[in-house]
Amino acid sequence: MKYIHDKNYFNSKDIKDNSHITFMTLNIRQNNYKDTGTMSFFYRADLVIENIKEIKPDIIAFQEMQEEEASYVTTSLIGYSYILKYREEGDYAESCPIFYRVDRFNLLESDTLWLSKTPKVMSKDFNSCCYRILTYTVLKDLFSSVVYLVINTHLDHISEEARKEGINIIEKLVKEKGIEKVVLMGDFNDYPSSLTYQKAASFLSDSLVKAKKSHDSITFQDFGRSLSGERIDYIFVSGSIEVDSYSVLDKTYDGVYSSDHYPVYIKIKA
Repeated sequence: MKYIHDKNYFNSKDIKDNSHITFMTLNIRQNNYKDTGTMSFFYRADLVIENIKEIKPDIIAFQEMQEEEASYVTTSLIGYSYILKYREEGDYAESCPIFYRVDRFNLLESDTLWLSKTPKVMSKDFNSCCYRILTYTVLKDLFSSVVYLVINTHLDHISEEARKEGINIIEKLVKEKGIEKVVLMGDFNDYPSSLTYQKAASFLSDSLVKAKKSHDSITFQDFGRSLSGERIDYIFVSGSIEVDSYSVLDKTYDGVYSSDHYPVYIKIKA
């Protein structure tokens, strides 16, 4: 199948503000054969890049990214490198990649771990419906020399136990790395009232709560079919990070959604 619109591009050189760092997270929605018409990735691929043009992120976390989507995005983002590993084998495997500006950050370390009892190998536990992973990277800001631990994850949509244990594995990683500046992004598949959220908030801070300015919104809208509810996508930060703003890009393009989730993004003091 061919993409409906002309290919879209974004060049990181269009980012002029180096006094802040903008982090963005988006569940891109797997390239699902059931998504027809404007919900198909072949229709909305250029709109994902349009999101990025509007937000101008320095670092991006995607969830549910499959090979077809990765091929489009990696060739559309100019001036970015990425860490991407699939959580399982097969044609429809998903990933939780992290993209970052190569003119702004130096990659010190990266890896992908499974949210299971054996994180180093492909595995699932805790009654998880799917294989679940985290991808992390350690990045050094070339302007300030500050080092950041950036984590991207997508927690299980069925098992509450798997979501809580997934956060426990993330906390263990944070403690092991011992890096002061931490940013955790992703789709938690759980609400702010949940035990999953409470566990994450016990060692990191919700950027919405910390932000000096905020635009709050739901984050999952199911291609406009669910426009009420609570957040399930988050950006958590360590206590030493100053969050200037928190936003959800809750818009459409001529009525078309870029994904079944809205992008969430924050600006922090560099």
